[in-house]
Amino acid sequence: MAKKKKILIILAVIFGAVLIAIGIVAGVILANLNDIAKKATVKALSYVLQVEVKLDKFEISLLGGSCTLEGLVIGNPEGYKTKEAFSMDRIDVSVNIKSFRTDEPVIKVVSIKNPKITLEQGFKKSNLSQLIKNASRFEGKEEKKAEPSPREAEKKIRIDKILLSGARVSLSAPVLQGEALTIPLPTIEMKDIGGKGNPVTIGKAIKIFLSQVVTETLKAGKDIIPSDLDKMLQTSFRDALNIDTSALKKTADDLGENVKEGVKGIQDSVKGIFQKDK
Repeated sequence: MAKKKKILIILAVIFGAVLIAIGIVAGVILANLNDIAKKATVKALSYVLQVEVKLDKFEISLLGGSCTLEGLVIGNPEGYKTKEAFSMDRIDVSVNIKSFRTDEPVIKVVSIKNPKITLEQGFKKSNLSQLIKNASRFEGKEEKKAEPSPREAEKKIRIDKILLSGARVSLSAPVLQGEALTIPLPTIEMKDIGGKGNPVTIGKAIKIFLSQVVTETLKAGKDIIPSDLDKMLQTSFRDALNIDTSALKKTADDLGENVKEGVKGIQDSVKGIFQKDK
C-alpha cells in the first residue's frame, strides 16, 4: 500500500512538472507571438504613413480570438510642430482566427476609446491630410513608383466594424495665434470595409478611416472653427483626397456593397462641407 502511494506521489510530481513545462513553453511561444505582432504592426504603420510609430504593448489571446494594443502613438509628418497626430491608450481588436489561414483575413471589430487626435493645419496642408496622401501611395500608378513595401503593408484585409468613441481633436494652426481648439467627436462607426470578397490593403483601410475622422471633425467644428481656418482645412482635405465623383466612386467600390450607402453619406457630407466654396 505504501509502495503504491509513493508511486502515485511520483506520478503526481511528474505530471505537475510536465504541466509547468507546457505552461512555460506556451508562455514563451505567446510572448514571441506578441513581440512579432508588435514589430509587424509598427513596421506596417510606419511604412504606410511614413512617420514614426510607437507601440508599448501587443497582447494576443488565441483562445479568445482577440488582441489588445496599448500605447499606440502615431507621429506627425516632417515639418509639423505638434508632438503627434494620434495617441491611443488602448485598442481592442476581435478577429476571425480561421480567416487568417485564407487570402481574406477578417477583423470583426476594432474598438478605439478616448483617443487624442491632433489636427495641425499649416498654410497649405495639414498633418492629417498629409497622412492621407501617404496612405494613398498604394493606389493606381503611384503604387508602382513606391519603394518596395514590407509584406505586412501589402496584406489585404476585411474589417467588419470600426468603433471610435470619446475622441477629442485638438486643432492647431498659425491663424489661432498659439491657441488650440478642442473639438469632441461623436461616436464614429464604420462597417464592412473591404467586404464581399473585395479586401483592401492596410493603407486603403487607414485612408478610409482618416478620411472619416477629418470629415467628422469638420462637421463637428463648423460652429466653432474660424471661417478662414475652416476654408484652409477644407482645401487641404480636398486636395489630399483629390475629391471628385470618380475618386469617391472608387472608394465606394473598394468598400463593398453593404457599405456603399454609408459612403454615399460621406460623399454628401463632404459635398456639404465644400458647398460654400463653390
